[in-house]
Amino acid sequence: MAEIELVENWAYYSLIGDLIRQAQNSINIATFDFLFQFQKEKSPTFQIVEKLAAARERGVRIKILLNASPHYYHLTEIHSLLHITLQEKGIDCKLWRANETLHAKMIIVDRTEVVIGSHNISDSALTKNIEISVRITNPRFGEKCSQIFDRLWCYDLTTKEKKKILGEE
Repeated sequence: MAEIELVENWAYYSLIGDLIRQAQNSINIATFDFLFQFQKEKSPTFQIVEKLAAARERGVRIKILLNASPHYYHLTEIHSLLHITLQEKGIDCKLWRANETLHAKMIIVDRTEVVIGSHNISDSALTKNIEISVRITNPRFGEKCSQIFDRLWCYDLTTKEKKKILGEE
């Protein structure tokens, strides 16, 4: 049985902070927009990066996939700088440079907890915007989402696999 919880607006920030602190094995994040506020220690995004770094120091394996498609030059520049910061903290990070835009917003913790929805990881999304996401706690669903994340991470989707995901096959 799955536990499902709606996560509205700013509750997302405390929820993902709690999930990061509780993570034991892995955290996988795919996101369109991660607007890290460099040198603003009180900003929510700065705090999230610090929590991710602490989880990494505890031995949690972290992978973050950031949009850097050619259609969003401003994000590519911001995400390139964040990529360097995360790598310096020992966090695996990749820039999505495919022609398609990575518009997903998904966090998977320990292949069991999934938060998916409209929230980007930006100070606006975490403190000002009207956003709705869903937290689903279920090992089967977490495994399915993890498999999709793993394929995106490796970006080895064939045309056949893309059609299957899109339900065209």
